[in-house]
Amino acid sequence: DYGALSVITTAVALVVGLTQLGLGSAFFRSYNYDYESRSDRLGVLSTVVILLLLVSLPVLLAIILAAPWLAIFLLRDSSFSDVIRLGALVMLMQNLTVPGFAWLRAENRAGFFTTLSIINLLVNLGTTLVLVGILHMGIAGSLIGTGSGFAVVAICTLPLILIRAGFH
Repeated sequence: DYGALSVITTAVALVVGLTQLGLGSAFFRSYNYDYESRSDRLGVLSTVVILLLLVSLPVLLAIILAAPWLAIFLLRDSSFSDVIRLGALVMLMQNLTVPGFAWLRAENRAGFFTTLSIINLLVNLGTTLVLVGILHMGIAGSLIGTGSGFAVVAICTLPLILIRAGFH
């Protein structure tokens, strides 16, 4: 199972790198150097959220639909289809943390950034320990733990972003 988890997390990291389109770095350039007004900066933030959703959601759907084929291709066993689907959800959750973390860094909100980062790690750790160590859920438990940490960050940042920047 550990080998399969390693392959899946590597695939997730690859897909995350591709689907983020370098928007974290591009956000900083636009937010800090290209625009000065608050409304323009919030427009950049909103655009990053929209772009990530426009790329991540179709990729998520494609992976969910192609999971049996991907399981055979990556792991030589179609029984890993469900954990491939969980990996796709982890990708989505990780991508949804990008705007929040980038925005907090750009706004020099070190306290909130650090708190969210630590909460992410603690939720990931706690959920993984319970799901893998106590409930013996294996690969699925590990991926759910990872995704849970990212989900908490997304839940804490996306509503703030949507309230302040809107969806345009």
